[in-house]
Amino acid sequence: MKKSIIYIVEDDKFYKSLLIDCIEKNFGDFDLLTFNDGEECVDNLKFKPALILLDYNLPGMNGVEVLSKIKELSPDTKVIILTANREINIKVSAMTLKADGYIVKGVRNFPQIIEMVQSKIEETTP
Repeated sequence: MKKSIIYIVEDDKFYKSLLIDCIEKNFGDFDLLTFNDGEECVDNLKFKPALILLDYNLPGMNGVEVLSKIKELSPDTKVIILTANREINIKVSAMTLKADGYIVKGVRNFPQIIEMVQSKIEETTP
């Protein structure tokens, strides 16, 4: 049986490495692909990821712009926006575009990331 795929779209190398460790330790039965920017992610939607952890502050397109493209090209893919920015308008924009989750970045928030990833994966599993 083919493994489901999780994408991590994050340009900060340190935070990306923390996310990779977190996902591999808790969701090792998934394939994991990482991208440094939104364009790369959108170009690789053909692999049909089950879930995308998407940074808001990316080079080129921001996370909300990338989210819009993802939902247009792969509407069933679950997307969780991650941001260090606490501005409410970003959350409103993300939720308006049907983000499946929104988490403010921080090491203390990794339990919340794990819980939300688990929840979204369960929604994609028949």
